Amino acid sequence: GLNGESLQTIVKKSARNFDGEITQELVDELTKESSYVSNQDLDVLYVSPQEYILDDEEETSVVGCFCSNRIEGSSALVVANKELKSRLQSAFKRAFQERDVECEIVIQPIALADFLLTKYEKETGCLFIDFGAGTTSYAIYTNGYLRKVGTVGLGGNSVTKDLKDLKISFDDANLLKRKPFATCYPIMLEKPNTKVIFACADGMESIEVNTGTIGEIIQARMKEIINKIGYQAQFLGLSNIKTIVISGGASKMHELPELLAATFGMNVRRVWLKAKKSNPDFEKNIKRTLNILDNRVGNIVEFNLDIEWLSVLGILNGANESSVRKENNSAKTKKTSKSRGSSLDIKGKLVGLFDNFFSEDESQRM
Repeated sequence: GLNGESLQTIVKKSARNFDGEITQELVDELTKESSYVSNQDLDVLYVSPQEYILDDEEETSVVGCFCSNRIEGSSALVVANKELKSRLQSAFKRAFQERDVECEIVIQPIALADFLLTKYEKETGCLFIDFGAGTTSYAIYTNGYLRKVGTVGLGGNSVTKDLKDLKISFDDANLLKRKPFATCYPIMLEKPNTKVIFACADGMESIEVNTGTIGEIIQARMKEIINKIGYQAQFLGLSNIKTIVISGGASKMHELPELLAATFGMNVRRVWLKAKKSNPDFEKNIKRTLNILDNRVGNIVEFNLDIEWLSVLGILNGANESSVRKENNSAKTKKTSKSRGSSLDIKGKLVGLFDNFFSEDESQRM
């Protein structure tokens, strides 16, 4: 999955004076024209066609419609420095040097958003944020269209490093930020500025910490991340966004949904693992992902499924369908009974893990 601070979104337009019925060929030509960037240092990694302007009227679908004057199409282009894509491809070649493997580029925040967001959330306006350890990625959807993708070079590890200012080790800081009193939104604490005894990671030492100080440190850094994303979202109009959906390891920080709700005044949904109630769209994507895993994975070491694995599943889910079909056809002729049994075992393990994926209260609504 490709991610990085060089990821950015450019909106390009293409227009034609036209009189007659609009064909698919014309629409494809407009999309191709609006997918070009003149900067030779950038690679176009993803093209998301937007609405069309047909004789000064906005339309979402124009094939078969009649135009008497002018048609305009636009595309949201996700671009990145060519070096980023080149490095990823080189890494794959080194990893699979003994195999003939095609490197398929998937944009991580888009793949994960497609995996987790519902159609309703995309249509009504959604800000999706993936809080990782080193970076925080986001994707913004309005009216069903992808509008913007980006990455902030700060994440959960930034908070850990800030807590080290309390004169504790990185491991201790990482342990400290997971405590219930280490909150992103200190106002939620019943007893702020309380002194508590914190046992260090080595188990040999304990230190006294102030919950108010910890909360201030965590909130300052998380606010910085949120404000950087909010600055980009405001250009699309925050009033067009109804819901915020968050995932990633750092999204587990205490009271993060409350901080986001207070900052933006929106509903916040945090993706949880282990649930009793399933989301139909998500369930469909899980089944598709399991089919991909059947053909791509020869052996899986048993692991504890945690929220961090969502990125892996999202990337797999975002794999190109044509390559999946190609592998399925190849698998039919090459599979032995032994390999077929292995893949079924893999599927059985994963299905068991996904039986109870979401909690009964899968949404954190503010």
